Amino acid sequence: KNYEEAVKLGSYNNDDIVNRVSQKTSILKKSTDKIIRDRLTLRNLFIIQNILIDFNKRAMLDIVDIGGACGKYYFLISKFFPHIINRWIVVETSKMTKEGNKKFSDKHLQFVDDLDKALIKVNYRDLCIAQGVIQYLPKPIDYLEKILKNVVHKRI
Repeated sequence: KNYEEAVKLGSYNNDDIVNRVSQKTSILKKSTDKIIRDRLTLRNLFIIQNILIDFNKRAMLDIVDIGGACGKYYFLISKFFPHIINRWIVVETSKMTKEGNKKFSDKHLQFVDDLDKALIKVNYRDLCIAQGVIQYLPKPIDYLEKILKNVVHKRI
């Protein structure tokens, strides 16, 4: 019925879900470029296109990925364009953050459980990715306003 009820039931902060997402991400991370190319969907290509458009503005990008699981899009993009990512910060549930930092973090990819923590880690906030996650937060409009105020901005 509401966000609080979903949290009580375990929702996305559930050990089984975290383990399954982690396993899938491990497979993706180890995949060859050909396998990844074969898996790309139109949605994936749209995200990559937006990142490349922004790439023209700076040499390397700082990206905030809200609800980015264990870094799926980081691994997709870094396979093809490793030189464009400065920092990729995934904002996730506490359990997913713990799993991501334990198994997948590197010098570019990190996981945090709060948007404010992500904003501290990135300087330029070039791009924010939030796919199908904001509507599941307790106050989605407030969260979206926070993103627009703190992540999306014009640079001179």
